Amino acid sequence: MDAEELLRRYAAGERDFSGVDLRQARLEGADLSGINLSGANLFGVNLNDSNLRFTIFVNARLDSANLRNANLGEADLSQASITSADLTRANLEVANLEGANLSFSILYEANLRRANFKRVLLQETALAYAVFEEANLRYTEIVECSVTGTNFRGAIFEDVLFDSICRETIWPNGRVITDPTA
Repeated sequence: MDAEELLRRYAAGERDFSGVDLRQARLEGADLSGINLSGANLFGVNLNDSNLRFTIFVNARLDSANLRNANLGEADLSQASITSADLTRANLEVANLEGANLSFSILYEANLRRANFKRVLLQETALAYAVFEEANLRYTEIVECSVTGTNFRGAIFEDVLFDSICRETIWPNGRVITDPTA
């Protein structure tokens, strides 16, 4: 399946595209809200500026995807592989990312308010000016990440493995820190 066929079938009312192979597809600016892409291979897909609210990406492969400015509000990305992806200014408010892998990705100015980040792996991920207010980060691993100006105010930080250097980061209790061991 190619991008044009997906868009045509979506416009005709079809929503279940689980397991499709859309590697390197160009879908920038597409409105695909509510689509089911569970188990899909979306390696290197371009979804820049796309509307993906309520989308289901369970177990999907989004490695090296361009998700800049994408609206993923309330999307289900549980168990998804989202490594080396660009989520600059992406909206992931109230999204479910439980068990996802976002290692080596960019979350610059991403909105992750009230998102479920339980058991997420963030290794060497750029977390610059991201907002995790009231997010659930239970059992998450934040390892060797660049954490600058990130806001974790009110986030649930239970059993988090945090081994990263912070610069001007707001901790869950509201305290601004520059060193996570402080």
